[in-house]
Amino acid sequence: MKAMLLVLLGSACLASNGMAASAPAIAKLNAALKNEFNTMHNYRKHATRANREGYAPVAKLFRAVARAEEIHRRAIRASLTSMGGVG
Repeated sequence: MKAMLLVLLGSACLASNGMAASAPAIAKLNAALKNEFNTMHNYRKHATRANREGYAPVAKLFRAVARAEEIHRRAIRASLTSMGGVG
């Protein structure tokens, strides 16, 4: 998944340099954006549950991974915006 993300972000860089973005690239970025959001949400749910069950260190790890997914999501959204996608 991360390799595909790098390829798509590369496509976004090309698009930001005046080259037209393809519809399949935008569709893949939209799918990646949705996936990152769902993954982030799931990690946050796991953090809440781990905290509730007394596993505070595990909850902290889940929150850290959720934050990383949020960073990925923001990068994808920025790429979509630069390519003319909705984002």
